[in-house]
Amino acid sequence: MRSKYRLRGLSLVVAGLVAGASVTTMLSASTTAGASSSHALSNVSIALDFIPNADNEGVFVAEKLGYFKDAGIAATVVPYGQTPPDTLASVGKVQFAIGDTESDVLFDFASGLKITSVMAVLQTNPSFYGALASNKTITSPKDFCGQTYGGFGYPGDPAIIAAIVKGAGGPSKCTVNNIVLGSSAYQAVESKKVGFSAFFFSDVIQAELQQHAKLRLFNMTNYGVPNQYAALILGNDAWLKANPALAKKFVGALVRAYQYIDKNPAAGARIEYELNPTAVNLKVAIKASEVMAKSYLLSPQGTIGVQTASMWEQFGHFLYKQGAFVDANGNKLTHEPNWSKFMTNKFI
Repeated sequence: MRSKYRLRGLSLVVAGLVAGASVTTMLSASTTAGASSSHALSNVSIALDFIPNADNEGVFVAEKLGYFKDAGIAATVVPYGQTPPDTLASVGKVQFAIGDTESDVLFDFASGLKITSVMAVLQTNPSFYGALASNKTITSPKDFCGQTYGGFGYPGDPAIIAAIVKGAGGPSKCTVNNIVLGSSAYQAVESKKVGFSAFFFSDVIQAELQQHAKLRLFNMTNYGVPNQYAALILGNDAWLKANPALAKKFVGALVRAYQYIDKNPAAGARIEYELNPTAVNLKVAIKASEVMAKSYLLSPQGTIGVQTASMWEQFGHFLYKQGAFVDANGNKLTHEPNWSKFMTNKFI
């Protein structure tokens, strides 16, 4: 589950990641062999948003089925670590990174990170706020007032929680005690360390299948919060500008992989398991992949990865109205950015 506090800023890049210079390659050795052939492959790296799971499954499918190699690419994966993947992409430690949700990545843009969203893997909000079904004190988001919320350091949480409390009929102002978890969301609510927490759709499946959890979940979009993209493929701005053809090949290979997963979700999960047998629970992976293909992967138009400016603008405007954004110096933004300039479909 997503239990890592996402540290902001650039301070950890040099110290914590130059272990990233010897980047752990999680893909097969075929790419290395191809790079020394007469048709040398171009090296492209991508940092994961978490341990191997449904939303980053396409990276492993693209490797296993040869989509990266077909595109002339030797792909290297940087495992999830102490430095956020979006930070790694911004400073050029990797060419691409997977960002969590639009609500999170918008703060990257506001603070000046030099990245652009080139693909949205998940087209519908995949995140929920949830409590134990047996917790009778939280039966609606309006009951969040006075409770302890266990999150993972996402800067948009306070504004989103306040909005859904109000949208559920609660007070416009209420007190929620926020703590950053060092455990999984389910462990935190099950142990009663917190009253409610944040769950990604795959976290819910893992909790249900492995812990036999019974959760009460609240989708923010039911309480006036806009829909949002997630598992965003973020590219380093300077690299994208210098390598547009290679960027298009890389993104194209990912689109092809998620198209395969859409038609073959269980097979996609098995590929991810095969390449990461110690990190992936096959039963959970298959169920999560099937749910992703059914509910999150396709846009209303039936496309993979395509973003709309209106989706970015709606969520950006929502958070801006809440006064949530600060710049790189920690000062509250007084002018709303043009959020659509931070996304593009030109590489799809």
